[in-house]
Amino acid sequence: MKFCQKCGVPNPDTANYCGACKTVLEQSQEQVSNKERARLAMLNAYKSIGSSGIMLALVVCYVLMLIASIPLIFNVDDMASMFREIARESIGSVPRGDSVFMIIAFTIGVIELLHTALMLTGYAMLYNDSLKATDSIYTRGLNYIKGIATLGLVCSYLFAALGVLTIFISIIDFIIVEIVILPVILYFRKLISTLDSIQYSASTLTPSLEVSTYVIVINYVIAALAFISLPYNLTILSLISTVIFILNAVLFSVIKRKIESVQLGLSYAMREKITASTYSVVDANSMPDAKPSVSPTIKKPITIKMAHEIDMDSEESGDANTAQKDDANQNLEKEQ
Repeated sequence: MKFCQKCGVPNPDTANYCGACKTVLEQSQEQVSNKERARLAMLNAYKSIGSSGIMLALVVCYVLMLIASIPLIFNVDDMASMFREIARESIGSVPRGDSVFMIIAFTIGVIELLHTALMLTGYAMLYNDSLKATDSIYTRGLNYIKGIATLGLVCSYLFAALGVLTIFISIIDFIIVEIVILPVILYFRKLISTLDSIQYSASTLTPSLEVSTYVIVINYVIAALAFISLPYNLTILSLISTVIFILNAVLFSVIKRKIESVQLGLSYAMREKITASTYSVVDANSMPDAKPSVSPTIKKPITIKMAHEIDMDSEESGDANTAQKDDANQNLEKEQ
């Protein structure tokens, strides 16, 4: 219970204001120590994650991917030819000239380059901020990663909307497109929710975190599919992408496991404290000031012992009276 320092009215431990006079209640030393313990545990957890080898490996992979993506902007012929073949198979005819496909290929190359640069910036900032000797966690790098995830979600909605147009070509194609795009939309939604939860938990240093298992599983699935396709499309970009998906899945798994470990440790500490306080209340009954309780088993031998002594005393007194009577009779006989 918290007692108001102004009016003295008792309030629940979770109350911040007095229920009677609305005065701000002071926190007990125990509550302050619990918050500080949780804060330090979360600080150490996020510092170790941000400065881990997994984070450094992600930074290195994105540096390599950025270097490998630069030639895509200046060499778009292969990608333009690929788009031409896709258009020919889809609609049966293609526009004259390669300018349209060249523009599309160049735009995709620029988007890929910007995507890689922003992801590299985000992970590099997270890694660098975790190495700083501060008592807080900087989450600026997550804003870049969330921006990429949001862009991916918007693009997924656009593809889903364009997929509706395939219903005029074939119902089967429409169903296939929507079945493929719906898990992607769900992935980006779960990813953004997970990043928001991580950012809030890291910035406030509170163990309230929800890492989506769906995001972890999808990263492993994409990494497995990319690994299987490596023999058919073995390029530097495909190899780096496979490693990045694996590292992202491992990173989210580590974050989830570490924060759950902190939550478990804090709950265990609270149970230990409650148990200790319970034992202290029980031990208070054995204090010298407490009124001792007399067990009825102690009275029985005392009662028997006293009765035995009384019987012995009565026998001795009876023998003494008999001896006095004998002496008196002997004196009477002598006088006669």
